[in-house]
Amino acid sequence: MKKAAIAGNVDAQTFLGNLYYKGIGVAKDDTRARYWLQKAAIAGDPDAQATLNDMLKDDAAPVLPFEDKKPLSGSL
Repeated sequence: MKKAAIAGNVDAQTFLGNLYYKGIGVAKDDTRARYWLQKAAIAGDPDAQATLNDMLKDDAAPVLPFEDKKPLSGSL
């Protein structure tokens, strides 16, 4: 899944972001969730946009800049 997200698959980015946001199968990590959901939302994914909206309401994690094209390190 992570390889697909890194390769730019928007569905994989949204899925991975939601896993991190909800802590399903991985430790809950709002920063990683925001990273992947932002990438998918910028690409136009409405589910990622909705989840990001929820995160902003909850102020769950800081907005990450996209100047750095490298994905966050670590494994899923």
